[in-house]
Amino acid sequence: MKPVFKSCRGPGLLATAVALAVTGLAACAGAGSPTPGPPTSASASASSPAGLLGAAGSLPQSRLYYLTKLTARQLCGLLHPGESARIAAAPTTPGKFATSLGFAISCSWIISSGSGQLMIVIAKVEDWQRTRATDLAVSHSVTTTVGGHPAVYFKSKVKSAQLDVAAAGLSDPSVTFDAPTLAEAIRMAQLVMPRLLAISTPG
Repeated sequence: MKPVFKSCRGPGLLATAVALAVTGLAACAGAGSPTPGPPTSASASASSPAGLLGAAGSLPQSRLYYLTKLTARQLCGLLHPGESARIAAAPTTPGKFATSLGFAISCSWIISSGSGQLMIVIAKVEDWQRTRATDLAVSHSVTTTVGGHPAVYFKSKVKSAQLDVAAAGLSDPSVTFDAPTLAEAIRMAQLVMPRLLAISTPG
């Protein structure tokens, strides 16, 4: 089964990008386990990366823009062997890389218990300033920091957590961590962010 990204902030640019990377979008009111579904109207209306790059702010000029071009080995390698299972407290599948049709790159680990997935997403079409503004427009969003990085998460009654983290400044990439619980998303971010920023070039 291909991974399905669940966004509880609504169809912002990043949610649109990730929705196009997978087979469907699970509604926030849906079950915790991955379930294929139809694309949202927002994703259906976005026909190409070029259609969204104009709204990406200054991301293409960011000194960290190369992070949006990481390879499968680099992105999925941000969690070391066994770490996804330890975070989820259950066995997981190996990380699966997706290129998101040019909108984003992602890597996901499906939890074998059926409780959901762990996912890392870096969008090519949205900088942190745009991600943060979209996030804060949602009434149940909460600002926080993770390892010194500004971040936003969402209060939700469903068994799913989304944590958006700034790579650096406002014009730099944002990194999304998706997990069944906020604690799992935070632990993933704590492990991944230092390793991500230690990468100096894609390839």
